Amino acid sequence: QGVLSGRGPCMRAIPASANPCRPQVRSPAENSPRAYRRRSRGASGPMTSAPPTANATDSGQARYWLTEDEKTKLVETQAYEQGSLVAQIFSGIFFTGVAGWLTLSNGTRLAFVQRAALEKRLTTCCFLSTYVAFFSCFFNYFQLTAVDDLVLTGPGGEKNYTLDLARPCEWIMTCPLMQLSLVLMGGAKIP
Repeated sequence: QGVLSGRGPCMRAIPASANPCRPQVRSPAENSPRAYRRRSRGASGPMTSAPPTANATDSGQARYWLTEDEKTKLVETQAYEQGSLVAQIFSGIFFTGVAGWLTLSNGTRLAFVQRAALEKRLTTCCFLSTYVAFFSCFFNYFQLTAVDDLVLTGPGGEKNYTLDLARPCEWIMTCPLMQLSLVLMGGAKIP
């Protein structure tokens, strides 16, 4: 079942699972024009939409009428969820950039490490492997959430596949570090 918001032909269906307000369901008798006139005069709260002419839409969903307070709560909830998502993405990008900058600006030059003794090269490769493990851990925990899910649709509009976007991001972050470890372990003979 869903919720219709708007007026006339501009109504759109909102899935009931996405509606945190849980609007009041009116019986067919309460949806009659007489009951609508009674409500619009203030007997049980004003209606915000035109009186219904049928109890079901052409798609088979039941009709619910949202009050102004319910619409406001719904819009505020959706705005809060979108704001939280933007804040999480921005924080992730910002702190990843800060971590990369601190690592590169405070570390030893890679050309120097490549010419260094075997012990120094092994130590650097161990640090790189630690970074790879931390990145993999973070992205694998991130894959458990639905924030990174990207739904791919087919030609008919049906949902065919859900892509965990954190997985390719993990590969982009970890594969170059593992390849860098191979180059550093090779020493000065590898260009």
